[in-house]
Amino acid sequence: MYCQEILKKSYILLNEMTIPPRRSKRTPLFDYCKRLDGKTKRDFEIVIARYDEDISWSDNYKSFRTIYNKGEPISNVQSIQLENKGHLAHTILVHRPKPVGGRGLV
Repeated sequence: MYCQEILKKSYILLNEMTIPPRRSKRTPLFDYCKRLDGKTKRDFEIVIARYDEDISWSDNYKSFRTIYNKGEPISNVQSIQLENKGHLAHTILVHRPKPVGGRGLV
């Protein structure tokens, strides 16, 4: 009887819980750093692991960003589609920066 009461209370609690809505507010655009003028992605790279978050904050850095997308495809944005597994660690292991000057990664 005791177990049934606990299960009933747990069921009621689960039904009363609400899932918080995703953040609908957009993150403000990051200001462009003029020190990056004349630089390429080999000099500076922003790596973004995304599921369903807004990434418009990085639009000033389009030429420097690599987006790994584990959610629905993003229209008009170049991204690399990945299976949604392994949380952030999976994305980090997939992203392999290329060695600079033929030397190994530092």
